Amino acid sequence: MQPLETPSRPWQYVSYNMITDLPKDGQYDCILVMVDSFTKFVVLVPVLKKLKAPKLAEIFLNQVWKQYGLPEKTVSDRGTVFNNKFLRALYKQLEFAYNNAIHSATGRSPFMALYGWQPALTPSNVETNVPEANDLANTIKKQWEEVAAALCQSKSRLIEGQNQEVPVSFEVGEEAWLDAKNVNLKTKSNKLTEQRLGPFKVTEKISDQAYCLELPETMRIHNVFYVGLLSKVKRNELQAWENRPPPITVDGEEEYEVEGIMDSRETKGKWEYLIKWKGYGPEESTWEPKANLKNTAKHLKKYKKILRQKSLDAAKGL
Repeated sequence: MQPLETPSRPWQYVSYNMITDLPKDGQYDCILVMVDSFTKFVVLVPVLKKLKAPKLAEIFLNQVWKQYGLPEKTVSDRGTVFNNKFLRALYKQLEFAYNNAIHSATGRSPFMALYGWQPALTPSNVETNVPEANDLANTIKKQWEEVAAALCQSKSRLIEGQNQEVPVSFEVGEEAWLDAKNVNLKTKSNKLTEQRLGPFKVTEKISDQAYCLELPETMRIHNVFYVGLLSKVKRNELQAWENRPPPITVDGEEEYEVEGIMDSRETKGKWEYLIKWKGYGPEESTWEPKANLKNTAKHLKKYKKILRQKSLDAAKGL
């Protein structure tokens, strides 16, 4: 995917996409995401998956144009056919687009012919008699220049990165690791969820930017993910992973089996225990609060017994 041209002001370029196949909220099952390429400001609107171009144009008018004006460009990964239909539907409803465009017969826009001036889409740098207004306009202009410079730099880095790396893509049936940093799992322990989850089978390619994964029912999260959260599985990694014991299911939740408790400590008034996980090396032991150890009563009992014995032995030596 090629980077977009760098915009010079807010809402000059707008990208839009849909997060699909979400759990139904009333009649809606998707979210329309509209992003200002300059500020990265986002507008989210609940919609149906079968959103048609005329309806999208209506939403765009109400949510974007009325507040921010008409963008010069719109970009979407839904394809040029849909995007063109959307623009045609938008322009049918939008007299402003016509009246602000140069007419071939007159060589000027209807606005210019009628009023003698063109509607401005950026802040004016003409000085006024109100110092506060001048200061605000100058501040906004300066901020826009700084943002534009930052976007140019970001675009250059993106191009450099694209020249060095092939964009990640997955085939249906292929397995992928899932970055776990933004995944909220209702598990008893955070074991092995600090960096990545899986690997999981890819069941559907939604677009170049999103894939559907086959997740266990116990995860209870939406199964469509942004490609940036996925990574390739190397054969030696997969073999090592397959040799590890899988999690067990307790009360409908996945847990990793505890082999023993190695140590304890008090942190902010609460006790934590160093857990040795069955089938994993000591380097992968983790500190867990007592609340995460509801199904390890025998290990806690054994550990406390060892501590009492150590205390008795120490007392005898005094």
